[in-house]
Amino acid sequence: MSFKDVLRAIWPALAVLFSTVIIAAFIAEFTYVTGLKALWVVIFRFLRYLLMLTLPLLLLQVLCRWINLLLNRGNGQLVRLDEMTDFSLAPSKIWLIRPIQGIALLMLIASKLISALQIYAPIIGNVTVQPPIQFDPWRFVVVSLIIAALSLLLSLLWTLDDLGIRYFNSRSKELKMLGKYLGVLLPVLFGLYGIANLFDDYAYFEAARHITQMIVVYYPPFVIFGIVHNYYIRKNESELIKQLGAEPYSISINERGMNV
Repeated sequence: MSFKDVLRAIWPALAVLFSTVIIAAFIAEFTYVTGLKALWVVIFRFLRYLLMLTLPLLLLQVLCRWINLLLNRGNGQLVRLDEMTDFSLAPSKIWLIRPIQGIALLMLIASKLISALQIYAPIIGNVTVQPPIQFDPWRFVVVSLIIAALSLLLSLLWTLDDLGIRYFNSRSKELKMLGKYLGVLLPVLFGLYGIANLFDDYAYFEAARHITQMIVVYYPPFVIFGIVHNYYIRKNESELIKQLGAEPYSISINERGMNV
């Protein structure tokens, strides 16, 4: 992947990031920061979230090994369809589908976790996902754990999707998709529901403003995370397939239909 290809892939993330800096620094309060400090606060926040998302990639091969032990047993077997392999950086995938999946699922996980924590600590609220006025170690730990867990989940499902991995049942002769876009609509709907729950103490307009700002905050790191993930699986394709224990699988079509 050349530098030109990378720049072409990440430009929407950079456009959103630097637009956020300009608006917050010189126009009005935006994404919970205002004034000249936005020149470094927005960039630092972006780098911190990006680091939280990309570092768990180092555990992806270990996770694939666990999936191998879990699914390759009995009548089940992970298989690889070469014709389903897709390493493309299609704009619809890297600029829309995968960032929206990540943001929606992040908000859903955050809302469910906060709801559970409020049973034990009622003072916990949407402040857990909104950037605080000053550094809060409790919030830092919670957000880091949520993002790291989500990173591993997305990394695994995107890897299965991009490598053309399917689950084959030798008894029923059925092939099942494990990671195909996670289902585009369902996580987005549930994620937006989760976002709305986080801001249920606000008026409609105020809640919409908070939701928009959270999407703007997380969009750049999720776009670049998707591209880093793409590069990682390209580079480690053979090792990931080995760890998954995925066997080659072919589909042929004749006059009577599909044979496997």
